[in-house]
Amino acid sequence: MFETLFIALLVSAPELRCVNEGYVGSAVAVDLEGDGKWAITAKHCIKKPKGKIELHCFEDGVYYTCKARVYCVSDNHDVCLLEVLECDCEWKTVKLADIGYEYNKGLVVESWGCAHGRDPDKRTHKIVKELDNVILDTENTIGRSGGPLYSPEGKLIGIASTSTVGSWEVDNVVLPHSCDYVSVKGIWSLFR
Repeated sequence: MFETLFIALLVSAPELRCVNEGYVGSAVAVDLEGDGKWAITAKHCIKKPKGKIELHCFEDGVYYTCKARVYCVSDNHDVCLLEVLECDCEWKTVKLADIGYEYNKGLVVESWGCAHGRDPDKRTHKIVKELDNVILDTENTIGRSGGPLYSPEGKLIGIASTSTVGSWEVDNVVLPHSCDYVSVKGIWSLFR
């Protein structure tokens, strides 16, 4: 079931490339059960909040450019909610997991991101630990910041963040500096 779900997402997926005044990161289209189109990215991906923000949507091999603006940012977490102003593509979204989502050590999860500004790609990880952020066993690369982390059920459970500098040790395993994701609690902080 896990593989089937993610293969289905490839045709018209909620993963996006986020471009702000030349800086490229990743984002994800989210379902907020209301009017409008919304996306979430990492706060540090938005270098100029009042500058031009574009979301590149990928649908059946065609690129669409959507215009967006910063709607709000979290005071305590590396997340940003974007309101999509104009978009010609079919807007596919993902649901956000409940605020009480539990991260189980060893759980296999998948992330998407636009490494080095390329098209979104999928990576498989295992959860190591939940501290302030969710810690995974593999690192991200430049451009994947702001990209989604999905539960096996296909819900959004994290946003890629590179807020930690250097490497550190968790449970006798040395981890790279960029393997952390903002947790569901951090994402929900956008709506308080």
